[in-house]
Amino acid sequence: MKKIIQVLVYGLWGLIALLFGLSAYNEIYEPGIGFWSGTLTAISATLMILVALLALSWAALSIDKIKNRLLPKPK
Repeated sequence: MKKIIQVLVYGLWGLIALLFGLSAYNEIYEPGIGFWSGTLTAISATLMILVALLALSWAALSIDKIKNRLLPKPK
């Protein structure tokens, strides 16, 4: 039960962060955005997408079948 909740929480959090990160790139091209504001928006959107990918990969690796396939077994 704990693994299912972990997959749901990290997966949902990863999807929400991915959506916010991708939608932040649209704000760069709106009128009134200066160079430094656009630069900081692009940096924060990129970091948000990286965090989302980390959360989604953590959720995927918490499933035992995927973990056994991707990670080597210790000898």
